[in-house]
Amino acid sequence: MKFTILSFVTLITVALAFTEEEPSNVIKRQDIGGEIPANVAVMTDADGNVVTFDPNAVHLDSLAKGL
Repeated sequence: MKFTILSFVTLITVALAFTEEEPSNVIKRQDIGGEIPANVAVMTDADGNVVTFDPNAVHLDSLAKGL
């Protein structure tokens, strides 16, 4: 009986917690735009932009610095 009451209280608490339309504390996913499909490998360039993966265009920071 105690478990049933605790379960209902927990479910009601969760349901009331998510009644906001857009919670402000949820981390948003990065918008990569519509030009990159979800099943394609992607990477970020030196400026932090999401681009499709191209092994010839990989920025090698240590090589660029001469290390």
